[in-house]
Amino acid sequence: MPGRSIDFFVQFLIIAQGSVDDFDGTTWTSIENAFATKVGVLPSRVSATPTAGSVHLFISISAGDSNDRARQISDDLATVTASSSAMRSFLLTQAAVHLQVTSVGTPVVSAAVITPPMPPSQPPELVNGMGIVAIILGALVIVTIAVCAHRQYKTRQMRRMLEERRGDDYLLEMNISTDQSARNKTYGQLS
Repeated sequence: MPGRSIDFFVQFLIIAQGSVDDFDGTTWTSIENAFATKVGVLPSRVSATPTAGSVHLFISISAGDSNDRARQISDDLATVTASSSAMRSFLLTQAAVHLQVTSVGTPVVSAAVITPPMPPSQPPELVNGMGIVAIILGALVIVTIAVCAHRQYKTRQMRRMLEERRGDDYLLEMNISTDQSARNKTYGQLS
């Protein structure tokens, strides 16, 4: 998969007496800087993560994408991870941190596959802009049909109204003429 990379890390655990609360953030930063100096990497490539349960300090040093560099870092740490007293001495002299180290784990080289996040999915491309043209034309057809239907409805309404008027006028004329005939008959008889 494009964009994938492998990062190598050297990791080990230091266990010391006391409580995590006995130390502040500058303590962990000092330890990170000491290990960065020891193995020749930038301090940003070292993380010291404390957890409770006495003091468990998980050290992780990134070697980037080089397995050979990770092995070299592991070798560089061999003297300070050889014993609790060697680690205690290293932390005191290089990080100015007094930590009663009771146990030190052996550095282990590990690899992590880093996969960048997938880009957000994009709608399918419109072929030569024809999709937009089709949408616009479809909308125009719908509007035209609606206008024609409305006009036809209004025309029918007007016809019905005229027919009703015609019927009323016809009846009115019929009534007038009927009344006239009746009048003529009535007046004719009187005359």
